[in-house]
Amino acid sequence: MDEAQKLLLSAGYSFNSHQQYDMIIKYCIEKGIYKLEQIDEYLQMFSEKPLFFA
Repeated sequence: MDEAQKLLLSAGYSFNSHQQYDMIIKYCIEKGIYKLEQIDEYLQMFSEKPLFFA
């Protein structure tokens, strides 16, 4: 998680704890869920826009 936060900060971004989308992505990183299809499934379960697959 630290590496992900450093990467985002280096690009001028950060996780926003008030955004559901960000929290889902953060959860997936923390749980070791890196398959894009699986991340998109989590996003869609919460009515969020998928990263790649519709």
